[in-house]
Amino acid sequence: MNLSDLNWQLFISSAIALIIGLISIAFSSKSKTARQVGVLLIGTGIFFCIVGLFAPNEDPNQTTAEPPTSTPMNIPTSSVAAATPTTPTTTATATTDANAASVGTDPYLAELKVLQDASDVYYNKTYEVSGQPYVHSILAECGSNCTTQKKISYNLGKKYRKLTFGVGIEDNSATREQVAVFTLIADGKPIFEKTTQKNEPVTSQEVDVTDVLTLELAVTATKNKSSQLVWMTPQLHS
Repeated sequence: MNLSDLNWQLFISSAIALIIGLISIAFSSKSKTARQVGVLLIGTGIFFCIVGLFAPNEDPNQTTAEPPTSTPMNIPTSSVAAATPTTPTTTATATTDANAASVGTDPYLAELKVLQDASDVYYNKTYEVSGQPYVHSILAECGSNCTTQKKISYNLGKKYRKLTFGVGIEDNSATREQVAVFTLIADGKPIFEKTTQKNEPVTSQEVDVTDVLTLELAVTATKNKSSQLVWMTPQLHS
């Protein structure tokens, strides 16, 4: 047992009571009551001295050592990164169409603004002639008025050197016996004319349009029966 563990407050109080009891007996030997009080104080002092030796010292300032707190260890966890599937990048390669625009600024005629229009004429669409589709084409549709010439015109502004194209009757035309006449007129002068029938083999055409300001496309047919007459992929070249 350490001295710091004794209850010194109780021990000192008991010692004082013991001393007072001894003094009472020493100076009051003739008084029976005083001697009895002295004996009682001595007995009380002895009792509390003994108790003070064993009573725990409850010091409010005394700190009780707490057991050390165990610090949890951070156990590294191995994280497996989810493998992200990589999608192979496929580069779409455009198939070169025989009717596609050539590289450069050479426009299709159907893309230009029409100077003079006509009824039942359709621009910049794809039509089939003799089983072959032709993009950026111009179609003139006729029925009971096929023998009447349809004419449209463009302002070329003397910017182009030549015009490439084809002519034919669209495969969906109801009349097999139809015959069509296609004519090109440059500044009032005919520069091209071709007569064709349905399902006739297509031939590529080329005409010189150097210094041409106004170009007219005219078409007519020999029978007044439902027909679709096509200028196939007309394209200007500088």
